[in-house]
Amino acid sequence: MQITASPKKRRREAEKLFAWKVQDIAVQSANGDESYIYITFENGYTLFIRYFLNLDPTETKDTCEFTLGLATDLVSRIKYDIHYAGYIHGQGYIRLRLAESKNRMQQMVLEEFYAPALKNIYKPII
Repeated sequence: MQITASPKKRRREAEKLFAWKVQDIAVQSANGDESYIYITFENGYTLFIRYFLNLDPTETKDTCEFTLGLATDLVSRIKYDIHYAGYIHGQGYIRLRLAESKNRMQQMVLEEFYAPALKNIYKPII
């Protein structure tokens, strides 16, 4: 996909390359040797591409970094309660219930990253 192409051509090329309908494409150039491309798809995924020239004379290829994101409505899917009870050795505890999600990637992010982070944040202060 050419960065200098027209927006319609960029959109067609992205749809052809990824086989997903494209909602929006944004291109930014931070400076002469680095560019950022944001491709938002209609299915909720966003692809962030960071392209930069390799200034190392021993390297002949330029570098691209790809990050895939997912737009979610996590607020409506997570329910949690925080309780303190003196009868459990003076410790508080967190009761965390995660609603099931149809999206497997979202469910894994909730279980592997969000829930442990939430438990670390809400450690009781006694």
